Amino acid sequence: SNLGLMYYSLDRLEEAIAAHRRAVELAPNDHLAWSNLGDALWIDGRRDEARQAFQTAQELARSALQVNPNNAGYLMDLAWITAMLDHAEEARRLIGRARARSPDDPYVHYYDGLIWLRGGDADAAIAAFGTAAAQGYSAQMLTADPQLTALRADPEFARVVSSAKTR
Repeated sequence: SNLGLMYYSLDRLEEAIAAHRRAVELAPNDHLAWSNLGDALWIDGRRDEARQAFQTAQELARSALQVNPNNAGYLMDLAWITAMLDHAEEARRLIGRARARSPDDPYVHYYDGLIWLRGGDADAAIAAFGTAAAQGYSAQMLTADPQLTALRADPEFARVVSSAKTR
């Protein structure tokens, strides 16, 4: 899965997809592996395959939350998966629960930004990415993320990335 994430960040999508497919073969009950596969497929334009991966990820993440309903990481993951399945209201509720449980986690704010962006609110997304950066989220990861391509020309996003680099 980590190899797939590396390829994904380098925009080497075929290699990312192959690595993520191998990850789900090795760990078929890992919701994050399925979600990562969904992300790579989505960016590559394979929307039907991506939705199938996200549906599997959603089932697995919900099972994980049944074991520990207060785990901020599971809530965050499920929020993103749910957003990618076009359930914006439920995704906002889940990411809100994750933020409440882990307000200082930069990844929670990063996913909050992704969910805002997925919902079409670039200003709210950039604000969330700014909070993530202020809490230590990597500028390199923000600039390399294929999900954020649409923001790269935005001056406010550039300011967020620049401020993250100076930390």
